[in-house]
Amino acid sequence: MTTRPDTDLIVVGAGPAGVAAAVMAASLHLSTLLVEATAIGSKLTAIGALNNVPGAWTNGPDLAAALERDITRHQQNGRLTLLTARAHRVTGHDDHAELTLYDGRTLTARDIIVATGVTALTTTDVPWI
Repeated sequence: MTTRPDTDLIVVGAGPAGVAAAVMAASLHLSTLLVEATAIGSKLTAIGALNNVPGAWTNGPDLAAALERDITRHQQNGRLTLLTARAHRVTGHDDHAELTLYDGRTLTARDIIVATGVTALTTTDVPWI
């Protein structure tokens, strides 16, 4: 049985990597669904200073705002959709991939990119902090 995917690509996570993947896919005329549990670049808002990212961004909130502008621009061309939802599970099949959300919905695409990044480390996570 062949499944007709809902979209060409699902990207999970709207941080720098997820936004880059979604923007590139949309610019290549792929229908793209960007799934983010909170807000675009939400983890960046806690970063006061940056010196290791492309684009000469000097702080996280400014970079998060730039990512949001990129997503808004590509939403307007109709190829990119932002869905605020929490991803639960990715399942691969021969002809499609499925993303199950915590609310029970299942979305399908030809491909899924998981770009959820990392979270802030605490003193109990690793001994060198």
